[in-house]
Amino acid sequence: MTVKKDEGQGDGLVAVAGAQPTVSLVAAGGASASSVTNTCANPGTNASGECAITFTSNTASTVVGNASITLSIGGVSVLRDTDPTTVAVAGPSGSGQATKTFVDGTLVWLKVDQDAEPLGGATFSVCRTHNLDSSTNPDSFDELQAPVCDSVVDDEDGTIGNGLDRDPEAGKFKLTGLVLGRYTIEETQAPAGYKKDESIENVQLDLAHPDNSVLDDPDTELDEGHPNGIPTFVNEKLFRLIVLTCNESTGELVVSQVDVPGQAPASKDTIADVPSGIGLPAGVTEQMLCDLGGASYGGLQDETYGPTVTIPRP
Repeated sequence: MTVKKDEGQGDGLVAVAGAQPTVSLVAAGGASASSVTNTCANPGTNASGECAITFTSNTASTVVGNASITLSIGGVSVLRDTDPTTVAVAGPSGSGQATKTFVDGTLVWLKVDQDAEPLGGATFSVCRTHNLDSSTNPDSFDELQAPVCDSVVDDEDGTIGNGLDRDPEAGKFKLTGLVLGRYTIEETQAPAGYKKDESIENVQLDLAHPDNSVLDDPDTELDEGHPNGIPTFVNEKLFRLIVLTCNESTGELVVSQVDVPGQAPASKDTIADVPSGIGLPAGVTEQMLCDLGGASYGGLQDETYGPTVTIPRP
């Protein structure tokens, strides 16, 4: 704020140094002024008649600031106040009270399987990398020295709990009350039996778009040039292929070599006997395993075979 007075000497309004305006901050709608720094109280206005009060709020809504000052002009005590409800309102060129509106952010994203069906059970890391600075024109983004990250576990039980995820439907994530800025979203743990999505998505929450859920559809491309939208992460179902090779004449397992193109290691040996200690029912024998149903082919010669297996989507 700026304090000036006109002494009637023909100089017009001139800056008043060393003045100490009284400042009040009134929060409304759930906001709460915090981290207050008030140079108007100490040391007061500078040579340009300026002083400042800075503050923040960890919750959204408004904080209204008013200031008052009593000055001696030509031996007369004059009170000026920015509060429009008082008699001694601000003088010429006075701005009146100041209202600061705090806006919180909402960040949403989706998790689906390979058939685009909602899929629960994933865990994500969400990091704020930049803070929005609305004091510049236009608004700018200040990069943090170290990202502020949270681990977000999918709330999928149908009831909003105490976790960070505020959407209780499987595969739907929602964070609320966020600081506006730029965020990265990365899956850290896929649901059991699914392949983790390795992509990292970027979302920007600003004053024009504090809630990315109302911006675009899940097909929106997310990058530095178009940082708004709803990210969608895809997990593909993982399957396990087990091969048993049996000697039909003896009903015993024999070691054979299995190769699956594109998979490492290049080849694996089949089991040679009934594994122990893995929870198989007591009394399971090699003959029982050899008699299992499924894709069974008998009468094969000692050769190399290349069967093709088509694994269905669930």
